[in-house]
Amino acid sequence: VNAAFGGSMMRHNLTHFDALVGKRAPAVVVLFCGTNDIATGSSAAEVAAAVRKFDAEMMEKFGPKVHFIYMAITATPYHKSCGSERLATVESANREIERDLHLDTTHTRWFVDTFAIEPTLADDKYYVADRHHLNDAGHTLLGKVQMELFDHCAEPYLVNPTFVTDYPTDVSPLARRKDGAPNYTDRFELICARMELANAFSELNDPDDQRARFEAQLG
Repeated sequence: VNAAFGGSMMRHNLTHFDALVGKRAPAVVVLFCGTNDIATGSSAAEVAAAVRKFDAEMMEKFGPKVHFIYMAITATPYHKSCGSERLATVESANREIERDLHLDTTHTRWFVDTFAIEPTLADDKYYVADRHHLNDAGHTLLGKVQMELFDHCAEPYLVNPTFVTDYPTDVSPLARRKDGAPNYTDRFELICARMELANAFSELNDPDDQRARFEAQLG
């Protein structure tokens, strides 16, 4: 289940922890946040402390049975344009968060360096005019990274029958958009015993939308 909102910062995730995570029964939680914090003046230490607090709330609520993946703060073209000090803050925050998660002894916490997986995600062509937020092609590329994470870090832990829903539009080019939530699709997968047993979706019947999605995937 995707539970996210654009423009968020770590304080928002902490304030709305129960709505985003606490009231659900997740097997894995993926957190991709922090870029906006640094853009608005937060220090590396402040962002890392907020991630530690989020993880502590996870542990208190679920214990180590729920795995936690943190996706690295993005060194966007906007951050790069702000100079070496800004990039140093991004790097310092990532390294502190990585160190904190690697200290975990339950082996259920991971730090994922997004740009090590897909370095082209830093290219200007994947951002809107502010050079800080991803455009459609950028979201498609990020969606591919997130799906790789799901395949390697989540699916192997889904033993009981589980319906995975709310797949991003970016990685579901043939599926119809959800009514009222156009960033997600009418698609689900059934996973049991660590295996995908079914993949189903409502067929996209808008040719203009389908063409736009295919073009975005081509970059």
